[in-house]
Amino acid sequence: MHDQHIFEIKEFTAKATHSLRLYSSEKLPQKLLDQLTELLERRISIDLFVGETVPRKRESEPFYLYKIIGLSRDGANLYQGTQFFGNRLFLCQRDFDQIIRIDIATGGVDFFSSDVEEYKIFSGLFELNTSPEDEVNRESGDIIIELAAENKIALKNSNVSISWSVENAIGRELSGLAAVEDSGTEQFLITENRIIKLFAWNQHSKKIKSIFIPVVERPQIFYDVQFLNLSSNKFVSLPEESGRGVFGVSKGNKVRVLWEVRNAEDVKVEPFDSNDHTGQVEFYPEGQYQLDITASLQMTTESKRILIQEFPVPVFKDALVDINPQFSKKERFVIDYARLRAYQFLEKRDVLSYSNVSDFWNEGSPSSEQIEEMIKSQTFKRFYNEHSIEKLNKSIGERIKSYFRNEPAVLTLIKSMQKYYE
Repeated sequence: MHDQHIFEIKEFTAKATHSLRLYSSEKLPQKLLDQLTELLERRISIDLFVGETVPRKRESEPFYLYKIIGLSRDGANLYQGTQFFGNRLFLCQRDFDQIIRIDIATGGVDFFSSDVEEYKIFSGLFELNTSPEDEVNRESGDIIIELAAENKIALKNSNVSISWSVENAIGRELSGLAAVEDSGTEQFLITENRIIKLFAWNQHSKKIKSIFIPVVERPQIFYDVQFLNLSSNKFVSLPEESGRGVFGVSKGNKVRVLWEVRNAEDVKVEPFDSNDHTGQVEFYPEGQYQLDITASLQMTTESKRILIQEFPVPVFKDALVDINPQFSKKERFVIDYARLRAYQFLEKRDVLSYSNVSDFWNEGSPSSEQIEEMIKSQTFKRFYNEHSIEKLNKSIGERIKSYFRNEPAVLTLIKSMQKYYE
């Protein structure tokens, strides 16, 4: 590890006030090991996830392994960082608020605050494999601490239950309570983001563990309702009627609903029986389709109801105008050529000579090209713009609104239908 990297890591970790969580795929430098020892003396909780090569160095580098085990006796929690294996990097999370990442292969250094997606990904990895069974080099008689919160997140000014269990210790201190028993449960009033630490010791060693309880607002539910546009073969968001969770879609259209729930512990999405905080479903609605999303945190619950109404196919597409789908997608005509169908019929019966086929193609093959050239001309474009289905719909719609201009209820209905079809 370069000296500049060591300097940046030491500067980052020196500002810790409560907690550090680290992973390194390579051996930690002596300067950093010494600093971690000093931080443990200040009762900074340290979780160290060791790289995959460390347990193999018992013979080749016994002194380094001895120093790592020494950190454990001084209070650090050592874990086998299997969730990080395969990545040559150094990671450190400080006070559950910021992360530094150093790419050992490229030398790149990045800092992530808690409001960015990369932070959430790395923070999630630090949550894995942290049970007593995952500890490295744990021996009989070592101090074992289990510390947990009833809620992983909490509403501001709410009470959260903290439970703990300690083995092989002669003394224990919990944040805000001083001395505590081997095990117990206490209620904490959470007014802001809070880190709670448990410090335990015996004649031979110390141990410090911490948990983080973030304060959040009420649960939030976000969703997007889309339909499959056959022309582009892509999903397009449907307009929502006045923010009331009501959507309309043409009969036979596939619908996709995406959702994301924030600041919640429990989520229920019906009728799909899903408990995922983020997800999506695709289906074909029939008649009126109802989807309910419920999110809860402690004693607070938020819910959203989505109604998807299936409408008949628009009249201009169904009854009056048959729009060739190929032309809608690519502005290309596929000619229903009677002689071509006759040729295919005769060809299957082996009754055509080569000369007949040659004459037929000489006459028929230019037809598609001629029509394509015609529709590219300015004359056709002017004709299409003047007599397009979109303009025809708009013209009829304006005449209807003009006729019912003194009927507000009718105008409201027309605007709603117009918004749906747009």
